[in-house]
Amino acid sequence: MRWGTELGHFLTPAPEKIKILGPAEAPVTRLKNEFRYQFLIKAASRRALNELLRRAQEFVRERKWSATALVIDVDPLTLL
Repeated sequence: MRWGTELGHFLTPAPEKIKILGPAEAPVTRLKNEFRYQFLIKAASRRALNELLRRAQEFVRERKWSATALVIDVDPLTLL
């Protein structure tokens, strides 16, 4: 949860016209001995969303988190 909390603090406050829900436990909380949390990000424009996601990726890289620490799914078919 620490990484989810750190990323949540980084994303707060949300940029204008972007709504961020989470971090919250993923429906499958633990998978292969890793705990999973998710954010739901809603944006009025694709450009604003892409910029926010790019900044989140940079945040994760700067902290040298594992390659699987951040998985981004744009337009998911399901939240499971």
